[in-house]
Amino acid sequence: MRENLVFSSNNRIVYGFYILSIVFLSFIFNLDYFLCALIFSLIIYDLYVSKIFINTYFLLSFILSFIITNYLILPIVNYNIFLIIFFSFFLLSLIQSKYLKIYFLTTVLIFFILFLNLFHLDRNIVYILIFCSFINDTSAYFLGRYFKGPKIIPIISPNKTWSGTISSFLITAILLYYFFNFDFVHSSIISSLFFFGDIYLSSIKRKLNIKDFSHVLKDHGGILDRLDSIFLTIFYIYFIV
Repeated sequence: MRENLVFSSNNRIVYGFYILSIVFLSFIFNLDYFLCALIFSLIIYDLYVSKIFINTYFLLSFILSFIITNYLILPIVNYNIFLIIFFSFFLLSLIQSKYLKIYFLTTVLIFFILFLNLFHLDRNIVYILIFCSFINDTSAYFLGRYFKGPKIIPIISPNKTWSGTISSFLITAILLYYFFNFDFVHSSIISSLFFFGDIYLSSIKRKLNIKDFSHVLKDHGGILDRLDSIFLTIFYIYFIV
């Protein structure tokens, strides 16, 4: 059992290194659109594997909606409208289960559209968020396993502990404040949203009765499992950029 745990941790570190390497190379060589295309493709894969797409028609409708919204509607519509739409469907996906897949698909669609367009506003902040979210998830995972202690929300995320959550919050807040020059308030809010984004995606997976959206990133799950921390953070950034 202990050998399996060590192997799992080592495997997580190796794939984590691969992920960070791709992000780093994308940043250095200005491959922003390559990174976005890769992420969008992996999101499609996640949604397909987790059977959130009911059929091929649903998949094509999702892709078509992305193209129409991003290239035809968004240029003439205020971003605040998209934020309102997102939070409306975000709340519906939490309290209403009948059309959960449609509500969740809408939030994912708007999330990626804003994620893509944030590169136009400030590409540096996108990479900072990705890097800090990775540090947040990794520190929560390893420190939670090391210190253990009581679970924070076992009904939604059975592996999350208070020790791992508090430790990762402090590490990320300090990183944002001291190394990336965010002020204290923004650093604290972003660090908190990393946690709540994770919990939101975990609650969706719980409702869909799945552990991960896919296993394309091995022990990290799918790309949505990897981006869960910035799922809510990306919207807050629009208020401060």
